[in-house]
Amino acid sequence: MSRAGSVGKETRTVHCSTCGVMMRQSSIYPNDDPHERKTDIADISLVKEAIFHAMDSITNEKVPRNILLVSNDKDFKCTLEALKLRGFTVMAAIEAKTPNHMYADICGNGTWCWKEMEKGAASDQSRLPYFLPSASPGA
Repeated sequence: MSRAGSVGKETRTVHCSTCGVMMRQSSIYPNDDPHERKTDIADISLVKEAIFHAMDSITNEKVPRNILLVSNDKDFKCTLEALKLRGFTVMAAIEAKTPNHMYADICGNGTWCWKEMEKGAASDQSRLPYFLPSASPGA
């Protein structure tokens, strides 16, 4: 574990649970923050994959320009906002306890509660009791 101000390399490898083939390897050089928590490697990997998807869609018109984020973490709001400004359809599936407005201003009608989605419900807002309305706080 590195100390605040120092730099140390971390490498994480993800293997397929069925066949054992390496699927992803991430290497970063995190700096500890003042509270000695390391950079979240999963967050960095997710943003990296979104960027790769965006780049692929530019060079290959068969790649859909859609991003669905399944998270309740507000750290990804800026990434979704940047992708939307570049013409992507952005959607978010969030926990019911997550404030509706966190992603609604970016995703609009593309914000769902993931617990209801996993039950197999459709994505048509008019038929969904679990749809989180895109309302700003206080509205």
